[in-house]
Amino acid sequence: MIGLHLAGLRDALLLESDKIFSAQPWRLVGAHFVHWSDWHLLMNVAGLAIWPLLCDARWSPLRWLLVLLVLSLSVSAGMVALAPEINRYAGFSGVLHGLFLLGLLPQARAGDGIAAACLLYLVGKILVESFSGPLFADPERVGAAIAHQAHLAGVLGASGLLGIEALRRHLWRS
Repeated sequence: MIGLHLAGLRDALLLESDKIFSAQPWRLVGAHFVHWSDWHLLMNVAGLAIWPLLCDARWSPLRWLLVLLVLSLSVSAGMVALAPEINRYAGFSGVLHGLFLLGLLPQARAGDGIAAACLLYLVGKILVESFSGPLFADPERVGAAIAHQAHLAGVLGASGLLGIEALRRHLWRS
């Protein structure tokens, strides 16, 4: 993310609804790894740095790649479906919200109180944002309006992954 930001590739990777349907599909994934400003990048990198401190998921590089791909595509699809009025999108926060759900839920199920509290906060945050907009909005520092719909889309994408995983485990036992 930092390299793409420093290289100035934002305009080539932004999720722009008119361009993703005109032979530029890389934007469906690339938009999540570029940012509107240094502050926007810093917030997303900080969130990613906190993830391993709260989540005990030990994923293989292949699993990381697949999860990032699925969450990126889910957030892009969610932005097109949930926020068609937003013509340009960049940022990792939607993917990050999905990562937190995937990392915290197994720990909460295992009885980790901190993970359960963080998960409860995540769900509450998504619910509040769905009805009243972003909780921590600072569009001047970010460089654009906060697209809280991306947070919901990330959690929905992660929920889909959890559902597929549960189905796979169920079928494997049968």
